[in-house]
Amino acid sequence: MKNNLISWLLSTGLDEQRASIYLAALSKGEVTAKELAEAVKIGRTAVYDNLRVLEERGYITVTHEGKRKVYIPLHPNEL
Repeated sequence: MKNNLISWLLSTGLDEQRASIYLAALSKGEVTAKELAEAVKIGRTAVYDNLRVLEERGYITVTHEGKRKVYIPLHPNEL
């Protein structure tokens, strides 16, 4: 199942790094950039850049809890 989802995400135009960030967010539900950076083992700056693109393309939504941003991935059926 995961390989099919990765293949599908790549076919929608995401690169491997953005696909892995989306999948990490999907597995956690609601997540911060720091949690995603730790999960995919890349720097927070790179995560923020990729999250911006994922938000622009409609893969995730962003909410605010106080001063921190929380990222919520859309279910693959909603994409």
